[in-house]
Amino acid sequence: ARAVEKTYRDEAGFELDPKFHDLPDHVACELEFAGRLYRKEKVDAAVHFIKNHLAQWIFHFLSNLKKQKRSIFYQKVAMSLTNFLERECCFEAVSHISE
Repeated sequence: ARAVEKTYRDEAGFELDPKFHDLPDHVACELEFAGRLYRKEKVDAAVHFIKNHLAQWIFHFLSNLKKQKRSIFYQKVAMSLTNFLERECCFEAVSHISE
């Protein structure tokens, strides 16, 4: 969590809101960080962060999210994010957790 927070600060001057009470490596924080890099047109930095950090765990997380039955909304979010990562970051299907 500390390493990710340092990356936020060093790469984009991104500081967590003191009102945010989750860990800095919460999926919402990491996705917001990548989004802010894209908005600042730091596409290479965003893809680097996604490939070298987020991709280490996100596909397992998304696979579990797609399997849950409590919310179709989150199933659709998981499918959409998986499609984005495959398209934007050139991940191959074989690199994902099997579904």
